Formats: sequence, C-alpha cells, structure tokens
Amino acid sequence: MSILPYFCLSIKTKAVFKGDIMFSKVIISLILMSLMSTTIACNDKKVMIGPKAEYHSASQELLHKISKLESRESISDAAKKVSDLATPLLKDLVAKKPKCAEIASFIQKKKLEMYDLKPAQLEADYHEGAVLPTFPDECHDLKELIVHPATVVSLVKYTSDISKVKERMRDEIEEVMMHFEAL
Repeated sequence: MSILPYFCLSIKTKAVFKGDIMFSKVIISLILMSLMSTTIACNDKKVMIGPKAEYHSASQELLHKISKLESRESISDAAKKVSDLATPLLKDLVAKKPKCAEIASFIQKKKLEMYDLKPAQLEADYHEGAVLPTFPDECHDLKELIVHPATVVSLVKYTSDISKVKERMRDEIEEVMMHFEAL
C-alpha cells in the first residue's frame, strides 16, 4: 500500500527532523499507518487509509482521465486498476458481512469476462442481474465495486468514438462512488 496523495499530515520539519532517530520513528509510523485499514483525523477532517482509500483514490484518478478524455488504453488501464483494488476491499467487507461472500466471490471470478462483454450485455447480465446468483439486498453495493469499472472498460473497447460515451463513463464511476460511500 502507498501513502495516498490526499493523505494530509502536517509536520514541522525543523522540529521533527532534528536527528536520524526521530526521522526513523516518523518513517516507521508512516509505514504502519499506511498498512492499517482505518480512518484518522487530520486537520479536523477524517482521512481514510488502506484498501478503501486506495479504491477511492484510483476512482478519482479514473474520473480525471475520463474528463480529460485520455487515450483508450489509459482509461481502460485505470478502470481495470479500480476493479483490481476492489479485491482487498471486498475481502474486508465480507469479513464484516459474511453473508455477502458468495456474491463477492462470484463477481471477482467474472471480472475478466466482464471486460469482454459488450456494454448492453454487461448491463443485462450484471447491472440488472440476469446471471447473478441470489444474494441479500444488503450486498448489492459490493458487486458494484467491480461492475461499474468493468462497464467503463467495455465502453472504451466497443465504442468507436469514446467522446460520445464520456458522460456515460463518468456516470458509471460517479455511481460506483455512491455505492462505495454506502459501504
């Protein structure tokens, strides 16, 4: 895990870095904090660290790439990264909601297949649920962590002019962010 760009930490360098020992303690503290999956307070704001923060950061980066209409490859790679970052996040969420294990496992196994589906098929099979196993309503948001970024990959792959689906791609990621916030 990495320390995220929006991770705020105010340190007065002259006061803290008086010697190598203090510097080592700060580095060790930062590493330990980056390994935790928790929320900390910083400048009166709550700041996430761990899988949830990484997923959020990657989603924001993807939105930026879509807004700038970067290359197909860049947008697709960023969307796949968001989908990949869902795996550790889903693991944490399933630990809290074990009854969601089946849908979380199913959706992760189907991720690569989703990338190859045309947008209409992906919509019917995964957004609307035609191929999904039965799962509790409270697990709905979990599946969306992979389905929405996979839809962006599909749109990039099968749309001849991606500028025509720019808003739809943005909507997909903004919607997954709403599902993400509900978790």
